Amino acid sequence: MNTHIKLSVAFLAFLIFLIPGISGAQEVLLDEMQEAGDLKLFPVYGDKKKFYYISDKIKIPKGENGKPQFSFLKFVEDAEGSGEGGVHDAQGGGLVHFLINFDVDDQTVQRAQAELQRKVAGAEIVGPIMFREGTFALVSNFQQEDGDWTKRVLGLGKAPVLEGHKAAVSIRLTKTGAILLWESFQQAASDISVSFDMIISGYRNPYEAKMTAWWDRIASNKSLAIGARTDFLGVDIQDTMKELRDSGAIELEVKGENDKMDRLWEMVYGKLAAQMFEPNNDPTTLATLQDDPNVFSNFDRANQFNTEVRERIQQENQTELDRVERQRQQLLALGEQVPFFANIARNMPRSESTNNSAEPGGTADNNTTDASDSNTAEGEGGSATPSSENSSSDSSPRTVRPANLQTPPSFSILASYRKKQFKKTGKFELSFKSWTPDTQSMRFDENIGGFGKKMFNDPAHFRVVNLDDPAYKNREILVQLDGQNSADFNKFVNFVTVQIRKKHQDGFLHVDELKIDRENFIKTSNNFVMNYGVHGDTDREKWLEYDYHVTWNLFGGAEWKSGWKKTNDFMIPVTPPYRYREVTIEADPEVFRDEKVRLTTIVFKSKLFGKQDSRKISLKTTSKDPLSQTIKYAHEPDNYNYEYDISWLKRGGVQVKKNDVVGDADFIFADELPE
Repeated sequence: MNTHIKLSVAFLAFLIFLIPGISGAQEVLLDEMQEAGDLKLFPVYGDKKKFYYISDKIKIPKGENGKPQFSFLKFVEDAEGSGEGGVHDAQGGGLVHFLINFDVDDQTVQRAQAELQRKVAGAEIVGPIMFREGTFALVSNFQQEDGDWTKRVLGLGKAPVLEGHKAAVSIRLTKTGAILLWESFQQAASDISVSFDMIISGYRNPYEAKMTAWWDRIASNKSLAIGARTDFLGVDIQDTMKELRDSGAIELEVKGENDKMDRLWEMVYGKLAAQMFEPNNDPTTLATLQDDPNVFSNFDRANQFNTEVRERIQQENQTELDRVERQRQQLLALGEQVPFFANIARNMPRSESTNNSAEPGGTADNNTTDASDSNTAEGEGGSATPSSENSSSDSSPRTVRPANLQTPPSFSILASYRKKQFKKTGKFELSFKSWTPDTQSMRFDENIGGFGKKMFNDPAHFRVVNLDDPAYKNREILVQLDGQNSADFNKFVNFVTVQIRKKHQDGFLHVDELKIDRENFIKTSNNFVMNYGVHGDTDREKWLEYDYHVTWNLFGGAEWKSGWKKTNDFMIPVTPPYRYREVTIEADPEVFRDEKVRLTTIVFKSKLFGKQDSRKISLKTTSKDPLSQTIKYAHEPDNYNYEYDISWLKRGGVQVKKNDVVGDADFIFADELPE
C-alpha cells in the first residue's frame, strides 16, 4: 500500500515501543533541564516555576533482616559443582534478582530547591519524575587468562517499575554468565555493576526543521533487507540509522543555522525507528543468545558505546565551562579599571565542574545522563507557548549549559528490539515546528559487588541448586511477569493465573496454581516461586519435565489462554500475549482557527481478543495545552487496526462528524475536517 505520509505538526510519539505513554504523564520540558544541588530538574510545560527532579541516586534497599534485598540462584547438574552441566538443556544457568530504590532524601531536595530559587525566582520542586520503563545491563570486571582485566556484559534485562520509586531487577543467566558472575562475587574487590537506562517522557522545544525518509531506499539497506536479521540491539539501530543518513535514505532540512543538529538527528532516528522496530523482551531468547560469543561481543559494544559517550560529554562540558570561566576572569581583570566589565562578569554563568569521575563500575555519585541535558533555561524555536521564564535576569551565578555538545541516542542503546514486518512505499515527512512529545534516556550506574564477599556463604543470598544431589527432593520453578510495570495493572491487566501440573512416575499428579495481581506483583517485586517434589521419580531427566498453563484476564473482559505446554526449564517467563502501542491525536491550531472549531471529540475504539475497548479524548482550542494527546492501547501481535468517531463543534453550534473511521497508523489528524 502507498504510505505517502505528511506530518504538518510533529506530535508523533517518540519511540512508541519504549514507553507506556505520555498521556496523563508529567509534562516536562526535556530541553530545559536545570542542575541544582545534586539533582537534575525539568520545568513543567506551561508553568516554568515548577520543576520535577530525576531520582538517580540509586541503591539496593535492605530487608527486615538488615541485609541487602539481593539473591543469586545458580543451577548445576554436576555433582562436583563445576557447573559444566545444567538444568536448561544441560547448559546450566542462574537467576539474579534484587530491588533498586530511586528515592532522594528530603535534605537533598531542600538543598536543591534553595539553589534553584537563586537561579529561577519563585521556583518550586513539586516531586520526582516517574520513570516510564527501564533497561539494564549487568556488567562484571574480571581477569582473563592472559592476566589482563576486562569488563564484560553478562546480560540484559527489563527493569519493571514498581510503586514507591522502585524497580525489580531480574536477569536470567546462561552457564557462561552464571559462572563468570559467581567467580566475580568471590573476589575480595569484586567490580560488578548494573547500568540503568531509564526512560522519561516530556516535550521537546520547536525547531525549524523537517525530516524526509524514503521507504524504498530504507528497504534496500542490507541489515533491513528481507531475509536479513530480525533481532537488534539499540546500538545496532543507531548504526543502521547513520547508514541510512549517509546513503540519503533520510534527510533533514533545517532553516538557518542551528546548534542543535545532533539532537535533531537523534529525534529523527527515534521517530523513524518507532515505525520499524518493536521491543524484544523475551528473557528466554536473551538468555539463549548470551552464549553466542558474537552476541556477547555486541552487548559489550553497546555498553562501551554508552561509556564513551558519557566520557566525551563530560570532557566537552568541562572544556566549555573552562572557556567561559577564562572569559569571566578576563572581564573581572578589566573591571578593575572599567566597572562596566565587572558588572558583565558578575552576571555571567559561573563555571562549575561537571566532571564527576568515579571508580570503575560506578557508584551513586557517578550518575550521568545524555547530552540533551546541555541546555539553558531559555526556550528555543521561537514558539509563543508556553511562555518562557528567563532566568538570566537573576544575577546569581549559575552553571553554564553548553549548547553545542554531541547528543547520544534518546532510545536505549542497551535494549533489544525486533524488526517489524511491514511494507511501506513512498516517503515519510515529519516537521519539528511545534512542541513535540518525546522521551529521554537517563543513564546511571550502581556497583553491587561490595557486599558479595561478606554475604557469599549466606544461602539466603547465594545458593547453588545441584540437581544431581539425591538430597535435592524439591523442584523449584521461578515465575516472573515479563514486560509489565505496576501501572499496567491499573490500565490493562486484572490478573494473571499460572498453573503447573506434574505427572510423577508412581502415577501421582501434582497440580499447583499461582494468581498474580497488582498487589502481590508489588509485594513480591515480581519474584514468584512454584514447586513440586519427588514421587517415585528415578529418571532425573524425566523428573525435570512438567506442564504449565497461563491465563491472562484483561480489562474489559478480554481473556487469553496459552494452553498446556511442556518444558523442563527452571523459569516460566510469563510474557503478555499482546503488544502496547501509542496513537497520537494532533491538530494544527491555525486550521482550527480558520475553521472556527472550538472543541474536537474523538472516541477511540480498539479490540483485543474479541472484546472492544473505547476511550474519549477532547481537544479544546480554548485551552493552553497543546493540541496533541496520545492514546495507549493493547493490541494483538501484528494487528494494529482500530476505529474512531470524530466530531467538531464550531462556533454558532455547528457540529460536523465522521464515524467509524478505520485506521492503523501511528497518528490521527484531528484537523482534517470533511468538506
